[in-house]
Amino acid sequence: MNDEANTLTLIADYVATYHRKNVIENRPRFKAAYPLQEAWWVAFKTTFYSYSDMARVFEKDHTTIMHGVAAVDKRRYDHPAVFFRTELYLERFYPQGVTDAMRS
Repeated sequence: MNDEANTLTLIADYVATYHRKNVIENRPRFKAAYPLQEAWWVAFKTTFYSYSDMARVFEKDHTTIMHGVAAVDKRRYDHPAVFFRTELYLERFYPQGVTDAMRS
């Protein structure tokens, strides 16, 4: 496995542990949608991997990744629990400073 896949898998595993779900092997799909989207969001915010890079590792279309990242951005402001949870993820994967991690 290359560094890209290792990094993205590490993020997905951490999010999965929080949700107690396997977000890579998401069966049934609807039960893992939010954790999987949160893993994509964290990866997008804390790494410099493109949507295409993430799509290759997660075996999804890049537009699916884009939608998931946008969905989490919206849920962060609609649901305080999602905001809190994603802040914890950012602190875990970008301890240098959460505000520096945010890319749009």
